Amino acid sequence: MNRMSLFVIGLLSACLCTYACTVGPAKTKDISVAVTVPDLGWRIRIQEIYQVGEELWVISVLSRIPGVAAQMVTTVSDTVSATVPVLPVKHVVLGKTWGWRNKEDYVFVTNIREIDEHLKAGKLLFQRDKNGE
Repeated sequence: MNRMSLFVIGLLSACLCTYACTVGPAKTKDISVAVTVPDLGWRIRIQEIYQVGEELWVISVLSRIPGVAAQMVTTVSDTVSATVPVLPVKHVVLGKTWGWRNKEDYVFVTNIREIDEHLKAGKLLFQRDKNGE
């Protein structure tokens, strides 16, 4: 082999190692979301998890149970177990209706269409079934 061939093989090996180290193998793990809400009537559910580029996008939906609820700022949460690659997690939350800024470093969207192009380019890894599991 000449020097150029050795250089190319070394470069390809470094690229493959970098990709494998960045993405990592898929593992079953718990993924959680927690959001501060204005009263005890709110719930959050993780609906889907996508791999979008080099991130896991966890799509969660906030909903309010009809009726009277104690007016107390609280935190609601949800956890799912999913087999996903080891990647940084980005939380996208739908359904927020209050005007104050949340302390959580999440992306709050009013409509899924705001991120639809990203999701179509990604890969669906987890989807909660209709029974909630």
